[in-house]
Amino acid sequence: NNPRVSREFRHISQVNEFPWFIVREGQGTRVLVDDQRSKGATLTIYTTLFSIEIIGYVSGDREFTRSTWLQRARDDVARTLIKDNTLGGIVRSLDFSGEPSEVDEGDLEPKGGFIQEFIAVIDDEMEVV
Repeated sequence: NNPRVSREFRHISQVNEFPWFIVREGQGTRVLVDDQRSKGATLTIYTTLFSIEIIGYVSGDREFTRSTWLQRARDDVARTLIKDNTLGGIVRSLDFSGEPSEVDEGDLEPKGGFIQEFIAVIDDEMEVV
């Protein structure tokens, strides 16, 4: 099936098409000021470490188990982002942050899901007025 992608969170019980992916801001976003390269009161150079969470939902079927679909979905997400890890030049890099975790212990069988965090490294500067 063609994957569905949303920025709006839905619980797996609210989804009836699979695979379903949700892309949202994570909780680990941070801003780091580069004092070495900033120019005092006129220019601030900083890096934003922007946390992105991708939640993927799958459903097993007669041919493949939910575990197989979870592995494939995680791999597809990783490969897609590795192919363009600067998001078209918008970010310096896109880094994986830890291992994906499953959203349940198998109690939603045949449905299942995972959460994977990525960190988008964004360089920027701001003139101080």
